[in-house]
Amino acid sequence: MNTENSTSFHMLHTVIKDDENANDFWWQSESLAQNVSLRLDLETFFQVTKIKIVFKWFLPKAMVIEKSMDFGKTWTPVKYIANDCSKSFKYFRAFQQGNRNELCKAIFYELSSQPKSRNDVTFYVVNSAQLDEDITELTLATNIRITLTEFQDLLLSNNSDSETKFFNNTQFYAISFVEINGSCYCNGHASRCVANDSITEEVKAMVHPKCECDHHTTGEHCEQCEAMYNDQPWKPSYISVTWI
Repeated sequence: MNTENSTSFHMLHTVIKDDENANDFWWQSESLAQNVSLRLDLETFFQVTKIKIVFKWFLPKAMVIEKSMDFGKTWTPVKYIANDCSKSFKYFRAFQQGNRNELCKAIFYELSSQPKSRNDVTFYVVNSAQLDEDITELTLATNIRITLTEFQDLLLSNNSDSETKFFNNTQFYAISFVEINGSCYCNGHASRCVANDSITEEVKAMVHPKCECDHHTTGEHCEQCEAMYNDQPWKPSYISVTWI
C-alpha cells in the first residue's frame, strides 16, 4: 500500500477472510512488494504509549514505526525494528554507540521454511529511562505509520523450481491485528475523555478524543483558560503542579 497515492490504498474492506473460520480476518500485502506501509489516522491528537502488531505470517526482516504530529504532513521515526539494525538501516552503521542506537530494536527470529500462525511485535514508546522526562513530545501523535521494508530470509534446502515457486509465493506480509494503547490529549487538565458527536457506537476499550476539561480550562485539548479565569497565563498541568 502506498500511503502517498490514494489510488493504491488497501482499505479495510479488502482484508482476507478464512473460509473455514468466519472470525479469522487479516490484511495481506501484494506478493513480492517489499516496501509496504500501513497508515493509521487517529483523527486528533493522542498520547500513544504502546504499539502491538500481530503478524499472521513470517515477521518482516526490518520495519520502521513513525508518527506524525501534523496530520500526516511530516513524519518522525520513533522505532526501527530489525534482525540486524546496522545491516538493514544505513542510518545505524555510523552510530554503533549512544542514543541513536536506542532507536533500533533488534528482534531474534529463528529462520524457518514454514511460517508460524502468529508472531507478535510489541513496542513501548516510552522506556523506563525516560519516565522522568516530559513525555508529551515523545508520545503525542495524530497518525501512526508502519513501514515493512524487508522480507524475512527463508531456509531453503536447494534451488529447485518447486522451492523457487514456494519462495515467490511466500514473499508477502500478513497482519491480523494492530493494537495502539494510549490516552486522549488534554494537557493534564482532564480526568476523562468522552465520545464526540460523530461516534454513534460504543467500542470496547476505545479511547475517546473529547476532553472533559477541569481546572477552569476549555478547548478541544483544554488548551486555554475559561472566560473570567485569566489572572494567570494558561499552562499545562502536571502531577505535582496544577495551574488554576
